[in-house]
Amino acid sequence: MVKAMVPKERLLIMNLNEGWEPLCNFLDIPVPNEPLPRSNDAEAAERAAREIVGKVFRIWVGIITTSGLVAFGAWKFWKGR
Repeated sequence: MVKAMVPKERLLIMNLNEGWEPLCNFLDIPVPNEPLPRSNDAEAAERAAREIVGKVFRIWVGIITTSGLVAFGAWKFWKGR
């Protein structure tokens, strides 16, 4: 649908493995002296997944700990009556 709507001279379809050259040529800007960022590679995805799992784990530990402390406090209060 995009190919049908956008004029060919205004549309760039590229393979990210080609690096900066196709994009920079299309935009008529100089090619940077650094590799094209690849935030979507397997290593970055694995690292992001580990961070998310770690955060979720810490949240659940907090919830369970707080619930346990509240339950223990309520039990001690009830038992002391």
